Amino acid sequence: MVLSNIVTPVVLAGGKSSRMGGNKSFVFLNNKRLIDTIIDLLQTVFNELEIILVTNSPEDYKYLQARLVEDIIRHKGPLGGLHTALTHSSTSYVFIFGCDMPFINPSLISYMVERLEGEDIVIPRIDGSLEPLHAIYSKNCLPKILKYLDQDNPRLDVFFHEAKIKYIEKEEIQIFDPLLKSFANINTRADLMNAESFLQND
Repeated sequence: MVLSNIVTPVVLAGGKSSRMGGNKSFVFLNNKRLIDTIIDLLQTVFNELEIILVTNSPEDYKYLQARLVEDIIRHKGPLGGLHTALTHSSTSYVFIFGCDMPFINPSLISYMVERLEGEDIVIPRIDGSLEPLHAIYSKNCLPKILKYLDQDNPRLDVFFHEAKIKYIEKEEIQIFDPLLKSFANINTRADLMNAESFLQND
């Protein structure tokens, strides 16, 4: 399956993190920046075709092999980033990833794309909790998103109750990712130390 013909991969790069003390995209893990790790992996999974990176600091990311786009509606958090990604995408779907998730799993990504059957959203669900920054969204979501952006409610899941959703359950995920590493994100120095420890013991 040529994933890039179905869905565009998108990385949301939110910029500075107060908990990390700087731009977490550029934190080093295993001698490599987080954003470089994610972009390199997505280039492999999506056959090295277009990757969109949503950032309001495009000058910081010019060295990457990615299409850089800025938020159409500023200061709306991940919901604004999703709106921007869907608007710019040349495909009907986008697969959204956070910039701080260095352990995303190619087999799980492929599986989620293969499960698409016309839903608005395909999203992992683990013990009742959703993973909205490792999920597939349809352009059909755009009118719903705009309604809530206009209401100044930027929660990413604010429109989910109006969408047709397929859930990827924990048991399915663990076939490809037994330890659920795909959803580990790095928000703090403690998270970074834990990730480094994990790599050493892997």
